[in-house]
Amino acid sequence: VPDLCKEREQLLHGCLSAPAAAYDPTPMDRFRSFSRDPSSFVSSYSSRARTASAGAPGPAAQEPGTRPLRIGVPRASLYFELFPLWAGMLKSLGCEIVLSEPSSKDLLAKGVRKLTCETCLPVKLGYSHAEDLAQKNVDYVFMPSMLDLPAPFGSPELCSTCPYTQSLPFMVRNALDGRFLVPQVNMSQEFYGLPEGLESLIEPLGTDWDRLRAAYEAGKDAYLEFKQSLLRRGEEFLSSDFSWGVVLIGKPYNVYDAYLNLNLAKHLSRLGVAVVPYEFISRVGREHLDDSWDSLSWRFNRDYVKAARATVGDPRLFPVVVSNFGCGPDAFTVKHLERILEGKPALFLEFDEHRAEAGLVTRREAFCDELCEH
Repeated sequence: VPDLCKEREQLLHGCLSAPAAAYDPTPMDRFRSFSRDPSSFVSSYSSRARTASAGAPGPAAQEPGTRPLRIGVPRASLYFELFPLWAGMLKSLGCEIVLSEPSSKDLLAKGVRKLTCETCLPVKLGYSHAEDLAQKNVDYVFMPSMLDLPAPFGSPELCSTCPYTQSLPFMVRNALDGRFLVPQVNMSQEFYGLPEGLESLIEPLGTDWDRLRAAYEAGKDAYLEFKQSLLRRGEEFLSSDFSWGVVLIGKPYNVYDAYLNLNLAKHLSRLGVAVVPYEFISRVGREHLDDSWDSLSWRFNRDYVKAARATVGDPRLFPVVVSNFGCGPDAFTVKHLERILEGKPALFLEFDEHRAEAGLVTRREAFCDELCEH
């Protein structure tokens, strides 16, 4: 049975070794028609640059012949969704990317000691990965505060992130020692080819508007190709000869961080179960949510609803919803999923930092037995 989660992990990590896009100023000429010069926009938002790189004096702007900036990227939170975008952008700017260590019990302990309040497990891991990078020899730890996300499958709709996702970078920066790049990014608003807030990186990264814009375009191309490669692999798998399988529905860090979900995909594959993360299924992108769903504003949770509908439409697929204790948006969404999936076997799992697997093994095997009889 193919392990699509493992294949995705390899594709994600492959973004590190992919060649950086060369800077070509020619395509930027189309932006010259704006009456307002981008430099004035940079100066009007100069306070953002100071806010983004607050925490400690940063290195000077890069000069020809100097070593590249070492930028740390935590393997937590939106890393699992946006790393192709940020890797493509940072490498195009000549930066060296340093990843934190994979999630583990020892790594989690690093960040938990820094917490000032109780949070969900993904936030705790965010602290831990940032602390790991702060102890490494990096110039900055890159943790953008994402107010929203790229529209799923290219469709314009509500794409907000949860409050913890938005505030985690600021919480971490205030709790840990080190240099942090924390731009507050609004992907739904672009100015002169850059999403609002990203221009704050110009000063700390020692670049200019045109180069940052070109690097961001390179990152977007890498991100879109990454997403398309998942859909192509999903189409190939779903068109193959298999009797039934499960669809993993959840936020990327819950689905793909093997430590967080106790190696769920690996154990299901060992039982001979075909496991398909929902973003591999192109039909999910064709599901449309009308205005009645506007109260559900979170990007990933809207994807849950689409994935549930797509799963209902395929008799071979059965949903496994992966969440974590303390997730507010998921708590609001579960009732909708239960209604959509009524009559179809489904498994709902919540994880926290407790590592005992006995209960998970029992539920996993009981669910597989139910599917065999269905």
